[in-house]
Amino acid sequence: MPTTPAQFAALNDSVSLNFGDGYLSGVQQPGLEAAATFRLSSLSGGDGTSNWTSWTFTIDNLANNSSGSVTASRLSSFGFDVNPNVSGASATGMFDLSTRNSNISNGISVEVCFRDSGGQCNGGGSGGLELGQSIPNGAFPNNTFTLLFSQAQSSINLDRFVVRYQSINTLGGVMGGSGVGIVGEGPIDPFGNPVPEPASWVMLIAGFGLVGAVARRQKPALARVTA
Repeated sequence: MPTTPAQFAALNDSVSLNFGDGYLSGVQQPGLEAAATFRLSSLSGGDGTSNWTSWTFTIDNLANNSSGSVTASRLSSFGFDVNPNVSGASATGMFDLSTRNSNISNGISVEVCFRDSGGQCNGGGSGGLELGQSIPNGAFPNNTFTLLFSQAQSSINLDRFVVRYQSINTLGGVMGGSGVGIVGEGPIDPFGNPVPEPASWVMLIAGFGLVGAVARRQKPALARVTA
């Protein structure tokens, strides 16, 4: 699992992503999976040496790896958040249509989204990677996306990666469903963030207890000072 957020500061910096079991109407769907590798391949604008306004990424891999109980699906779009915020975006290849600040599915919104054909990032179009397909391929050998910034940057972060699936059929009887894949474990909240696993909740609760204990010990001392 990659470091999140993923930082990019030099040519050929890359991130490899594993979108584990996806979500169908907010319910985890085993076998609804995808993978991607994004590589910083070109920099331009800015001072031309260490700060840049145009950041271009090559999609070295984007694959719809769905299997098992998932008998059909289309990976129709992908997106992420950017820090600092972008002023524009464009793309080439299969996913050459871009949208900013868009809902992608299941209540998740992203700052930048790229889709294959028609509609919006949250559906309404055709195209995409069918089950078992990936890019690059012969039909779309050059797949890139470019992020533009109003001020030149020496490094940027990409975060909260997500893919959208459409036309999902499963052995469980789902026909034509839509869903998302995220990087991480556990269910998603309405903002698209993974909910902590049980072990994480235990640590959080223990932390709250420790804070409370410290506060209780400090309270009498404060009372004596103010008396």
